[in-house]
Amino acid sequence: MAERGLFVVLEGIDNCGKTTQSRYLKDYLESQGLPVIQTREPGGTEVGEEIRGVLLKNRARMMDPVSQTLLFYAARKEFIVNVVQPNLGKGVHLLTDRFEASTYVYQGYTQGVDLRLIDSLHDDVVVAACCKPDLYVILDITAEESFRRIENQNNLGQDHVFENQGLGFMRKLREGYLAFAEKHLEEVVLLNGMLSEQDLKIQIGLYIDLLLGERTDVTGKI
Repeated sequence: MAERGLFVVLEGIDNCGKTTQSRYLKDYLESQGLPVIQTREPGGTEVGEEIRGVLLKNRARMMDPVSQTLLFYAARKEFIVNVVQPNLGKGVHLLTDRFEASTYVYQGYTQGVDLRLIDSLHDDVVVAACCKPDLYVILDITAEESFRRIENQNNLGQDHVFENQGLGFMRKLREGYLAFAEKHLEEVVLLNGMLSEQDLKIQIGLYIDLLLGERTDVTGKI
């Protein structure tokens, strides 16, 4: 029976560089001869991508936060059943751009959704499926830096539903991520997202090596 793959999530406020680092990490693991899938959440499945389109569509008024939460967990359930469980069970390492931390931060901390609702959904959808991530990597940048990066990038065609809520909203998101990191010390690595891409690449690689090394210490092989 194959050893369970690693489940690693990259998180942070918009434009923190998580997708770039996820791509670097995928290349690194593949260079070690390890099977790996890079994906995103919400998304990763046909249903998940359809829900993503509904959630991130720009509207005159943003969708009710509880409605957002329920849709995110509907997409998450599809993601777990169709992507997470089958691949981790085969020993494939999974890298995802966002997961549950985003819900706690964007809908809970920032928009005021009752955390008891999110906790309940967490238990029913994630814990019951034994699909908690092995590691969250949060890239921390300021709200001002997030907006500066928007201005310096070609983001045509991308969804900006949360960025469009303004600087104050983005500052609240950052506070939420810092609070999440403080509350989940054993499963979160908080990194300075203002470092160069190469420095972050090295730091993240070291943490992944530690996780893989722990498995080697126990089993004698990866």
